[in-house]
Amino acid sequence: MNENFRRLTRILERWPKVAGEDITPQSEIDSGLDIDSINRLELVLAMNKEFGITLTTSTSSPQGPSSTW
Repeated sequence: MNENFRRLTRILERWPKVAGEDITPQSEIDSGLDIDSINRLELVLAMNKEFGITLTTSTSSPQGPSSTW
């Protein structure tokens, strides 16, 4: 695993319904990890803080290009 994936995994493990062993590079935010819309917003904010990136609606929605890791 690369360092960015480890960092992202640490962020995702903060949610009670997400277990570290369930997170893979192929995990899907909406179905695979059981993260609702409020948690998705919190995830975007946490990723912004951790990685210094900004995600737009088109890149963070299930229809956008980044619905899988």
